[in-house]
Amino acid sequence: MASAICQSAYMVLTSPPIYDHLYEYCSPRTLLRIARTCKGANEATKEYLSHTFSIRYAAQLRRFFPEAGDVLCFRQLQADLEFLVFGSQAQQLLDCTLYSTSDLNLYVRLDHASAVADWLMARGYHFVPEIHRPSRSTYVQTLAEMFADDYHRLSDHRVELNFKMHWASTSVGSLRVRNSWEEASVQIVVVRDSPLRTILKFHASTPFLKKCSNILLTTTQHER
Repeated sequence: MASAICQSAYMVLTSPPIYDHLYEYCSPRTLLRIARTCKGANEATKEYLSHTFSIRYAAQLRRFFPEAGDVLCFRQLQADLEFLVFGSQAQQLLDCTLYSTSDLNLYVRLDHASAVADWLMARGYHFVPEIHRPSRSTYVQTLAEMFADDYHRLSDHRVELNFKMHWASTSVGSLRVRNSWEEASVQIVVVRDSPLRTILKFHASTPFLKKCSNILLTTTQHER
């Protein structure tokens, strides 16, 4: 009897038609606990998270890149330049929620910042300079000053490049067609160190940071 119950539970946790509906109601913490129960559940949760997060992530990005094909291009750019999405977008992905007014935060290495900024501007975004720094009227000037003056401070000081875009949006209501303007904001956080190490340094406790840094160092050595 116990064996039959265990087998049934195993089928529930590892059968795609079933776990797609079951895991939808689980928090990331619950999914991690399920993954630790057995090898089959571990593989099932990995598969579920892989395709589910991919779909959710694409849906989130469409608010910032409404043109066809731009979401796929952005994800390819992210893979090539190895920058990270952080902040509220990461939280929304894990919580399965959507904040309609949130911005997109990108942690980008200094040597890749121009490429990401150029890509955004080619999609209709415009650079928003800091009011208290009139000499930085373009992102090119901002990066140039960072190289000249602020580069030595980048390990402890996050330098941000802000971009905005507006576009016309049409929605069909019950009685009429409504025309409105949509706004999207993207912030490039320029860092000298790796984006992941910078995020951990800024948000994690010291013992946790040391442990993660050792893992990153070991991984990097193996890759080399």
